[in-house]
Amino acid sequence: MNVDANKKMLWQKTDTKSMAEYAYQYAHAPLFVDRREAVDAAAKEQTNPAARTILLAGLNDKFYSVRLGAIEPLKLEDKAVAKTFASALRKRAAIEKEPAVLSSLLTAIAKLKDKKDEKLFTKQLNSQSYNVQGAALRAFAAVQPAQAIARAKTYEDDSHGALTEAVMEVYAKNGSAAQWPYVRDKFDAARPQGKFNLMEPLAAMLGRLDDAAAVNEGITRLKDLGVKYKVYGADKPVIGLLQGVATAKAGKPAAAETQQAVEKAVAEIQAAK
Repeated sequence: MNVDANKKMLWQKTDTKSMAEYAYQYAHAPLFVDRREAVDAAAKEQTNPAARTILLAGLNDKFYSVRLGAIEPLKLEDKAVAKTFASALRKRAAIEKEPAVLSSLLTAIAKLKDKKDEKLFTKQLNSQSYNVQGAALRAFAAVQPAQAIARAKTYEDDSHGALTEAVMEVYAKNGSAAQWPYVRDKFDAARPQGKFNLMEPLAAMLGRLDDAAAVNEGITRLKDLGVKYKVYGADKPVIGLLQGVATAKAGKPAAAETQQAVEKAVAEIQAAK
């Protein structure tokens, strides 16, 4: 039963369909919304063979939103799921034209951490889409972290947000103090939303750096963000990131100094009005 087949009613619908019924709906219902609904239901039951059949079909759906719905929820850390979908993801990536979907495919394939995908990632580093380039750079770093640092450096002068965030992430996960000035300066130059997008990579990098001055610079920037935007709820996530920095530095050089700096920053955020 396809209730409201024309999708005209304003309501909150609760379905109790079986996965076999969703498979039939995907194959026979007339609207893309029906297919997306079936894909969303299948994504919640990825151990179910019928659900996997729906998701495999969704990877090649004619509408990009349905393809995204099939790709993004895949639990590829599960070996059985990875085995089922790895080949299909690679085949789709070889022909995908929609940048948003290709970016999602690259992100998914990177989770497989298979060096045989290096050629695909390298090819997409030359994409005309900044989003695809960013996803390709992150994916490349998953299989060739040292080479990704060198490749990221070639994009340092690019100011597009998606690519800048990717460079930041690669540096945060694999870079050293040599990359800190770039990360710091890009963070300073970013608009407020850009800063929020970059604060996790920045915090991750601070946990890895042994340069006390750089760590203190980063802590100060996170603290300032938490204070300035506390009224919007920024205090809690920033405090969490700061505490994560202290935890990551435990047992490393200047761990005590970092802990003190974090405690001071947290206290300032908590005291801010």
